Amino acid sequence: MLVIAVVNGVVREFAYRKRIGELAAHQLSTVIGSSLFLVYIRAIIHVWRPASPQMALGVGLLWLALTLVFEFGFGRARKLPWTTLLRDYNIFAGRLWILVLLVVTFAPLLFYYL
Repeated sequence: MLVIAVVNGVVREFAYRKRIGELAAHQLSTVIGSSLFLVYIRAIIHVWRPASPQMALGVGLLWLALTLVFEFGFGRARKLPWTTLLRDYNIFAGRLWILVLLVVTFAPLLFYYL
């Protein structure tokens, strides 16, 4: 998933952010990234099916924790202020990052049942 996230971010920055603006690029990138994560998670759950719904949710919660640790850890290592790091969590400002977190958390459970 890290490779998907990095490639998605690089494409956003170099292919379309300047053309459509920062907020629209963030939104489009979030939808693209979430879609790619769904495809990847579906494949992972198909190959390594969790033994139970609880295990599937546990996998999702682990991925959520790792995502948050990476996001905030990498951001703090770059000396970004907390206001910058938390900006993508403001859905009232059109920020959709929460969609990625929901996909990462609940897709394993969804695909367990499908």
